[in-house]
This record gives sequence, C-alpha cells and structure tokens, in this order.
Amino acid sequence: MNVMTTRLLRSVPLFQGLSTRELREIRRAAEDVEFREGATIVAEGLLASDFYLVLDGQAEVLIHERRRRVLGAGDYFGEMSVLDGGPRSATVRAITRVTALRLDRPAFLRLLDREGSIGRKILLVMSERLRAAERTPSRY
Repeated sequence: MNVMTTRLLRSVPLFQGLSTRELREIRRAAEDVEFREGATIVAEGLLASDFYLVLDGQAEVLIHERRRRVLGAGDYFGEMSVLDGGPRSATVRAITRVTALRLDRPAFLRLLDREGSIGRKILLVMSERLRAAERTPSRY
C-alpha cells in the first residue's frame, strides 16, 4: 500500500485510530474501481453497503437532484453504510473520471471477524462521535 493511500485512509474519522498494519488489512479487503465522467456512483434512497474513498477525480454530491458539494481526492462517503447497510442519503455522480477505493460490507464484516482490534477501535471512534453529538445542545 502506498503512503498516499495510507494517508487518505487515516484521514477517514472511522479509521483514525487504526495502525498502519490494520489500514493495510482494510486496503487488502478493498478494491480500486473507476467511474467514467457522468456515471452515477451511488443513488439516493437505495440500500447501501459500500464505503468509497476518492483517490483521483471529482464527483458531485446531489440531494434531491441539487448539488451540495464536490468531492475530490481524499474525500469519502458511505462510512455508515458499510456498517449498517442503510439507504443512501445522497446521489454521488462523477464529474470527471473518478478512481476510488471501494470497501464492500461483506468484505468489511469478514475483516472485522478476522481482526477484532479493528472493530474495537472503530467502536471507540463511534462512541466518541455519539458522545460529542449528545453534548451538542438541542435546538428544541
């Protein structure tokens, strides 16, 4: 695994607590995929099970067909879907040719079964995120 891919994986909050060895395991479980310009990578509302890390190119995030943001190298989406398989909250469409690292849910779950330390560290991150959300004052 090259240094750039390691750095990009480490930038994902879900994976921040992982060692280089554990990040390598995630990389081994994932695959590189390419999308042509204009291709829909994921569609809003559909059940999801893949995590994507953009390695190269640009993609747009659309909610109800309105552009919300543009993704580039190092951006990611689907980190919750790889855990829970829930529906997509947005459509992501390639603006340019996009190369991404895709980690599908079955491969990720097999990895968690094999490498318990990864699951424990991810649970810690998720717990920290939940606690932070609970500390945020409610608007109601």
